Amino acid sequence: MLDNEGNGYSRKENAIYLHRKSTKYTTKLGVLDEVNKTFHMERSRETHVLLIAKSYGFNYELLKKATKFNKVRLEDDCGVYLIPVKVLLQEGSFLHFKKKGFEKQIFVKLEVIERYALEQGVLF
Repeated sequence: MLDNEGNGYSRKENAIYLHRKSTKYTTKLGVLDEVNKTFHMERSRETHVLLIAKSYGFNYELLKKATKFNKVRLEDDCGVYLIPVKVLLQEGSFLHFKKKGFEKQIFVKLEVIERYALEQGVLF
């Protein structure tokens, strides 16, 4: 699958990867659990939170075209969260750092994510 920017997506076993066209960089987006219709992601607040917006970015194309999952299980250094894809798409706002080589992302504030906490204080 390609997005409108020419970025590619692939699946190896249950891991989903993004291949950025502009930087030739490949990154693992997460792991698909088709049985539970869940996409698993691991993040670090120190590394992945966009400080100015106090938000995590999610790959918009992946969420928009999701058919094999309907919720995202996000684990970071502060907890575990189970967030419906519908909420991410409705509550998020767009920031597109195309000039820096990033794909279109939808950013969701931590305060929204924290409403879906399963566990608090989990460390990798």
